Amino acid sequence: MKESILNFARRIKRRAAARLQRRRFVASVRPSDLFVVTYPKSGTVWLNFLLANALHADPSEPLDLESYHKYVANINRLYFEHKSLESFASRADPRVFWVHARYDAAFPAVIYVMRDPRDALVSYWHWKRMNDTAFRPTLREFVLSDDHWPCRWDEHVASWLLEHRHPRLLTVRYEELHRDTAGVLRRVLEFIEAFRDEETIQRAVTASSFERMKSLEDELRSRGKAFGVTEKSAAGPDLQERFVRRGKVGTSKKELDEECLRLIEQKYGSVMRKVGYLPAA
Repeated sequence: MKESILNFARRIKRRAAARLQRRRFVASVRPSDLFVVTYPKSGTVWLNFLLANALHADPSEPLDLESYHKYVANINRLYFEHKSLESFASRADPRVFWVHARYDAAFPAVIYVMRDPRDALVSYWHWKRMNDTAFRPTLREFVLSDDHWPCRWDEHVASWLLEHRHPRLLTVRYEELHRDTAGVLRRVLEFIEAFRDEETIQRAVTASSFERMKSLEDELRSRGKAFGVTEKSAAGPDLQERFVRRGKVGTSKKELDEECLRLIEQKYGSVMRKVGYLPAA
């Protein structure tokens, strides 16, 4: 009985602390802040790198895969550990952050990047392998599992696009980003009222090509760094895997068999149809 009372008291204390931290986070958000939100491996870094190159004022000093965070900051660890944005207080408005959060009404403006789950989950599996050589699930086991951070693909997408109506949200499809990179970047810049001329937009597109991003990742590796490795493991990262991989649409059809693709469609089919990744039933 005494242990149960102690456990209950600890839970109450943790919840109170979480509420306090949440209030601090919300208080640290500015009305001018922009949040780029995605499910993992849905084109996050590509869009962020494009945006950073367009916002970058000095083309004579090109950005790399580390310096671009000065323009689009990764706040995943901070957000999921329930911390505030105080460390970015000195940044000029508008501040741009990216995070894998589910729907959060505290974000004043959101660019939501979405990708076909069949491709996203294949890319996610490769990323998990890159992060930890002790990661054991096969590709088939992983894509059919529900053990995905921060949640299932359909839950994440539905939270932003189906269950709530955010007052200021722009949706970007990964597939559209491939078809018309400059057009999507132009639309994103207009959304955040950071207008750029066509020369700047085209320069950002060229600077953010997959070939150049692969080259920048190779440069990091030559210095003993692995871009995109975030999970700490005694086994260490698998450097045979890459963060910037193929950057193509439809690669899941080459890596997954027909049965596995069908099972994914059954699992996520309701949301996939509603957002246009499957034909209407």
